[in-house]
Amino acid sequence: MKPKCFLLGLLWLSSLTLFAQVEPDSTEFGPVVSDSLISESASGIRLHANATLRFQSDASVYLRWESLPGTTNYKVWYKTSGNASWNSVVVGATELTLHNLPLDADFNWLVSSPEQVIPPTNLGQGFFSTRAQTEPILLSPDFFDQVSGWFEKETDDASFCDFLSASDAPLFEKLSFLQAYAYDNAPFIKSFTANSHMDWLPPAPTRAVGSCLPDFRGDCRCKVISRGSNLATPNENILHESGIIIPKSRQYIAKDPSDRTFVDRFEAGPAKFIALRQDEGTGGMSYEMSNIGRANDDDTTTTTHAAELFFFLACMKNGGWTTNLPDRCTCQRPVFLSYEYTTRQHIRAAKKSCPWSKGAAAQAEEMAFVSIYNTKTGDLTALDAGHAISGRGCNSSWNPQFWIEVVDVVAAAVGLYMATQDTTLGTFPKQLQISQLGTQVKELIGTPFSNKSGECGTVDQDFTLVTGANTLPLKPNEKIRVGLFSSYYVRTRGYGCYRAEAGMAGDYFIMGVVESELTDDDECCTEKFANYLLGSLSAPANADVKIEAVNSLDNRKQEVGFNLSSFGSWYGLPTSPSSGQILISKEFDLISGPSCSDGGERNTQKDIPDMNAEFSIWPNITEGQLFVNLNLPTDSEVFFLVHNKQGQCVQQSNIGTISKGAIQIPMDVSTLPSGLYFLTVKSDIQASTLKFIKS
Repeated sequence: MKPKCFLLGLLWLSSLTLFAQVEPDSTEFGPVVSDSLISESASGIRLHANATLRFQSDASVYLRWESLPGTTNYKVWYKTSGNASWNSVVVGATELTLHNLPLDADFNWLVSSPEQVIPPTNLGQGFFSTRAQTEPILLSPDFFDQVSGWFEKETDDASFCDFLSASDAPLFEKLSFLQAYAYDNAPFIKSFTANSHMDWLPPAPTRAVGSCLPDFRGDCRCKVISRGSNLATPNENILHESGIIIPKSRQYIAKDPSDRTFVDRFEAGPAKFIALRQDEGTGGMSYEMSNIGRANDDDTTTTTHAAELFFFLACMKNGGWTTNLPDRCTCQRPVFLSYEYTTRQHIRAAKKSCPWSKGAAAQAEEMAFVSIYNTKTGDLTALDAGHAISGRGCNSSWNPQFWIEVVDVVAAAVGLYMATQDTTLGTFPKQLQISQLGTQVKELIGTPFSNKSGECGTVDQDFTLVTGANTLPLKPNEKIRVGLFSSYYVRTRGYGCYRAEAGMAGDYFIMGVVESELTDDDECCTEKFANYLLGSLSAPANADVKIEAVNSLDNRKQEVGFNLSSFGSWYGLPTSPSSGQILISKEFDLISGPSCSDGGERNTQKDIPDMNAEFSIWPNITEGQLFVNLNLPTDSEVFFLVHNKQGQCVQQSNIGTISKGAIQIPMDVSTLPSGLYFLTVKSDIQASTLKFIKS
C-alpha cells in the first residue's frame, strides 16, 4: 500500500504555510496571472524492464513496457548498438521474450504502434545487453523494490527462495537476478515448455536439491544491486542511443488576452531554463511561475525537480534464510559522492518612452539541496543547501523577497521518496525526522542577494548553490538514496509602458563511486564502479530571453570525466551524456588506496569510517597565499584541486605522500583572478571541499 494519506497530509501541512504568507499589495500592477505546472505527456511508450538469461551459446531477453489505453497490439523494434538496421515484431501484449540472441552484445529497443513502418526517432529508446552482469546488478524499479525489501527485513519469516516463488515479478526477471547474484553468471541449461517459458528452476550443477540457490562458498554473499542512476525528473523522454534527454517544455503567451507575457519553460531534473518577458505599452500586469505551488495559483501543485542515485549492498547467509549476518560478513563499503548545482540568473527592468506614469520590476529565485534517505532506518540527512535571488525595480515600491519556503521543497522531496517506496518494504521517516531535515536545510542554506530598488537595470549573475564531496558508508542491507533537489520562482510586473524580464538557466552533476572495502576477505572484494547524472539547459534558439547556463553539457561531461579519470579508466559499457553507470577497472590512486580485488598488497584496516582526517585552510580571504592544514591518521597520498564557481578546474597539485600527523602546507593562488573558489583536498581515505575568496 502506498503511503498516500501520509503524503497528502504532509503536502497539506506545507500548503498551510504557503497560504499563511502575506501577498504584497499589487493593486498598482493590475491583475495577477499565475501559471500552474504542466502535466506529464509522454511522446513515446515508456519502457519498464528488461532481463537477460545467458545459456551456453546464446541468450534470451525479456522485455516489458507501459500499456496504452485502447491499444491491443504493439510493435517492438530492436537492433545491436551501432547497427543501422532494425528488427521488428508485432505482439498483442505488453511483454515479449526474444530468443537465440548472440552473447556479449549490446542492443537498443523501443516500442511503437503497429502502423509504424520505420523506427521512430522521437520515441524513448531502451538499452539491454547479453553480457554477464557482475556488479552492480541492474534490476527494474519494481523488482528492485521487492528484492531490496527482502534484504532489508530483520525477521526470518520467509527464505529468499520462498520469497522469490511468491513474488509476482516475471519469471525471467527472477531468474536473471539469480544468475547474476547467486550463480556468478554460470550459464543456465535451456529447458523450455510448450509455451516457450522457462521452468522454475533450471538445472544447475551447483544448486542444492530443493533450493533456488547454489551452495556458494562462505558464510555470506554481498553484492551491490541497483536501479542504476535514476533518470532525472521531470523530463519528457530520453533517447538512450544518442544520449539525449528531451526536456519537458512549454512556450506560450500568458492566459489573459490583454496580457503580453511570454513564457519559456524547459525542465529536465534539476537543470532548467525558465524565462518570463513582459513588453507592455499601457496598463499593468503581474505574472509569476514556480514549481512550488503559489498562494495565488489556480492549481497549487508542488512538484520535485530531482536527480537521484541508488546504492544497495545486498548480503545474505549461505542458504538464503536470513540477513542476520556474522561479523565477518559486514563488508561495509565507502561511497565517494561528488555533486554541484550552478545557475545563471537574468533580470531586466526598463521603462519605455511614453508620456504617462510607468514602472517595472522583476525577480528570479532558486533553491537547491542534497540529501540522503536511508530506507531501512527512515533517516534523512541534508548534506548541502543553497539559495540565490536577484531582482530589480524602478518607480516601484516592490522589493524582491525570499518566496521559496524550505518546508515546500522538503515536502516535495519527501513526497518523492515516499511515493516511490512501498510501505511493506521500507521504514518511512517519522515527522520528527522530516522536521530535522528541514532544520538541517535551513542551517546549511545561504542567501546571496543581488537586489536594487528604485533603479532600472539589467543583471546577469552566476551562483553556485551546492557543491561538495562526501564519503558515505554503504552498510549491508541498508539502501541509501542520494538526491539533488531544486526549486525556482520567477516574477515580472509593471505598469504603463515598460519591459520586464526574469529567468534562469541551470546545470548540475551528481556522482557516486563505490569502492571495495579494504580487507583480506575475498568475499568482500569487488570491482569499483560509479553512477552519475548530469545536465544543463540554456536558451533555445526561439526563446524571447537569452540565458546561457554557467556550464554546458560538454563542460559537465568533462567535469565528471575529470573526476572519473582520477580514479581509473571507463569500462566499455554504453552510457549517455546525461546519465549512466560506469565500471572502473583501474585503481583509485588518489582517494582510496590499494584494492583487495587486484591480487596485490591488501590493507587489512576495516574501520575506514572511523579514520577521519582533518582539513582546513587559512586565511579564507587571501591576496595570493593559502595555508592548508592537514591532520592525517595514517600516511597518505594528498592531492589539491581548485575549481572556480563555474565548476571548472583551474589549478591542481599532487602533493605526494604525507606522513601521518599534523602539517601545514603553503599554497600559491596568486595567479587566479579575483573571486570565489573551492579547494578539494583528497587523501587516501577522505576528501573535503573548502571555500576561499581570492581578493
